[in-house]
Amino acid sequence: MVSAVSLYGWAMVRERLIGFDLREMWVSPETQWPADFRAVYCLRVDVEDVLSTDPRVWPSAFDLDGALRTQRQACDYRQVLWTDLASLIGCIRIAWGSAWRPARLIAFTVVSDSDDPLEDTLLPVTGPPNPGSLGSDWECLGYDVSERLLLSGLSNCGYAADSVGAWREEWSHRLNSHHLFDDPAWARRFSALTEARVPEHGPFFVWGLWWNAEMSRGSFVKE
Repeated sequence: MVSAVSLYGWAMVRERLIGFDLREMWVSPETQWPADFRAVYCLRVDVEDVLSTDPRVWPSAFDLDGALRTQRQACDYRQVLWTDLASLIGCIRIAWGSAWRPARLIAFTVVSDSDDPLEDTLLPVTGPPNPGSLGSDWECLGYDVSERLLLSGLSNCGYAADSVGAWREEWSHRLNSHHLFDDPAWARRFSALTEARVPEHGPFFVWGLWWNAEMSRGSFVKE
């Protein structure tokens, strides 16, 4: 996916498809994000599920499920995402058959100024993703602010106790029920502030998370 459009007040941007992954939905929110974690890492502590590019925040199913882990092949991107969606789905079917555990097929995009080249570290190592674009059956969950290896500056770079209140007052109302930005322009502004807050982890980029409900419809508990 490569597009150049005016989006949410951010003049002429492009959104490029980077890769795919299967993210778990079977771990309870209380287990994944207990109250003490939310107090340090979340700007909205009331959301049920914290979704993110970051597999330490929203784990890949391939990291948690033994059957999937044995099927996983080497990925083509430095972000450890799948380049070929059909290969990803084929791997899931070998491991789980038709009885999928609760999970979501996710496509990851990067949003940038239309006239700025993406950094080499964000581009494919062996070729473009397949498919090369997303159809109308993909739904945007929101936008994260993460570095090139998917570390989230929004939900995995802890906020200091003496400043988290100010961050929440300024930014919590801009986050949706997934703890993501609906508006990539606000995500871009947050990215600049995050680079100043935790420069050791930058640079940060605006990442889109898209899911396909139809392709994930087999996601029910596998005992």
